[in-house]
Amino acid sequence: MLPPTTTASDPTPETRSRSYRETLANVMSAGNVRLEAVNSCGRLRPSVRPRAVARPRRRPASGRTASLGPRTVARFSRRTAAGRARTSRRQSRDFIREGRGVADMSTSRGAARERLVAGLGLAAVAVSLGGIFTAVALAPWFSFFRDALSNLGELGRPTAPVFNGALLVGGALGAGFVVAVWSRTDDGLRGAALAVLLLAVVFMALTGAFPLPDPLHFAVAPLFFLLLTLGLFVWGAGDYAAGRPARGGAFVVAAVLHVVSWVWWLLLGWPGPGVAVPELVGSLSLAAWTLWLSVDAYRASRLDRPRL
Repeated sequence: MLPPTTTASDPTPETRSRSYRETLANVMSAGNVRLEAVNSCGRLRPSVRPRAVARPRRRPASGRTASLGPRTVARFSRRTAAGRARTSRRQSRDFIREGRGVADMSTSRGAARERLVAGLGLAAVAVSLGGIFTAVALAPWFSFFRDALSNLGELGRPTAPVFNGALLVGGALGAGFVVAVWSRTDDGLRGAALAVLLLAVVFMALTGAFPLPDPLHFAVAPLFFLLLTLGLFVWGAGDYAAGRPARGGAFVVAAVLHVVSWVWWLLLGWPGPGVAVPELVGSLSLAAWTLWLSVDAYRASRLDRPRL
């Protein structure tokens, strides 16, 4: 039997294989399929690449905890610190770029100084006057008309440690207060008054350091009252010239009243042989000056502007 004959229009096996291969390649080119070589029969062997399967993480055995090595911990710490530093520098640049950094810093420092002035002043008054009146309360024999305040600190009396200690500590706090006020004062006249008042509080401390019957007591105690009167008068004049007539006038009046109390005692012998009343007038005048400036400093710290 003769084999079937083929016509010119029938495709050959090679043509059919090539056409089939091209069609299948076009259809499967979008997938994850690679075409391999054609086998001897003309069929295609597609080879699909399998997807990677994630391996499950190993869990630590029971009773054990996973720990990182020292190098890993150190590297993580360095990266964290570097990130925080970059964030801080970025925030600082933004803060200064907005025009708030230097102004807010100077404002906070100024407020802190004003609070320091107020705290020193209040502490100086509380210690000094508190010690004096405590000693008076502990001395039933004391009289403002027969004695002097220095009798409370006389050696051998039970009130001597309280009175002399109050003068020493109060003088030290007062010196710090005057120096703090001086650093915030630009006026020349009030600066001169502060120099005098600084000497006054130093002599107040020396009054407690050299109590009766020490001969030096009769030198340092009068200088304390003389210098505080002069300092208050000059400060009041400086306040009045600087545009604060109410406060300046009050301090001038206080200084004048202190002088009048001593003159009255010297000329008229009033209110008695003791000098405790004129001494108390001077001490209260200095305390009033300290408290007034302390309150002004505290208000300035809240308003963020100096008022001394």
